[in-house]
Amino acid sequence: EGERQDRDSVLVHPFRLSEIRTRLSAYRDRKQLDAFRSLGGSFNQVIEKLKSDLELVERVHRRKIPKRFPKVKGLQVASRFLAGAAPGGDHFDLAETRASSRVSFLMTDSSSYGLAGAILDVIMSVAMKLGMDELRTSEIFVRQIYDEVMLALGKKDHLSVFYGLYSRASSDFEYVSVGSNRGFYAPAGKPFQELPRIESPIPQAAADDIRSCGKVSLAPNDRIVLLSDGFLESFGGEKSLESWINGHRGTEPDKFLTELAFQVKSKLSSDDDLPDQDCSALLIDVDTNVTSLRATK
Repeated sequence: EGERQDRDSVLVHPFRLSEIRTRLSAYRDRKQLDAFRSLGGSFNQVIEKLKSDLELVERVHRRKIPKRFPKVKGLQVASRFLAGAAPGGDHFDLAETRASSRVSFLMTDSSSYGLAGAILDVIMSVAMKLGMDELRTSEIFVRQIYDEVMLALGKKDHLSVFYGLYSRASSDFEYVSVGSNRGFYAPAGKPFQELPRIESPIPQAAADDIRSCGKVSLAPNDRIVLLSDGFLESFGGEKSLESWINGHRGTEPDKFLTELAFQVKSKLSSDDDLPDQDCSALLIDVDTNVTSLRATK
């Protein structure tokens, strides 16, 4: 190719106008080809850099998500997380009081990486500021999260929060759900029903809107499933999602979540693709040997 370019750069006297035009056209074509090759290489480098950055973000975010939970007396708790491509991220966790009288369950969905990173600091700050009596009320806890997170919200940020408290003394599961996360409750042998929620996320939901959304009295073999809206989007809406979970009501927890995640992955073009949003799931089963107070209420 180098020899051909050397020959193309030589003009023999006397010059002919047609030959000059041909040589100039060939020179212009070579320059354009070189530019396209350079652009292609740069574009590929950008794509590889983006892939590397995305993988790094996913690894960092996964480290914040508990891989497994400690055993919780009277409950079977399982979880699944699929990282999504959109900015932001989910977080979920559980905590048990030192006296083991209560277990709290938290799931958040943040619209930006900055908010997703700040939410852990917010949760720690709230836990340190509130006393034990206040921590026993889901409404007070989420209201305090609201106050703290408003200081970290960007103009376009929004946050969804599900916070539930299970009391061993009363067998009650009392909760606040603000935004897009979904909670489903199924009594033993019965289908799921969606738990009521405050549909608007923070900050569209005002502080005065934050209130207890409901309370269910749990009994042996009851099941609660908490899902971030990444699953809702992947299933194409509430009806499809609710139909699927009802069809798998009796499935063992780990298998239930594995098959749920498979439903999302099966819709992707390749194994390297990510769902549009993070997909988080928490499943809570009540053990068969738990004493129920439902009949006495």
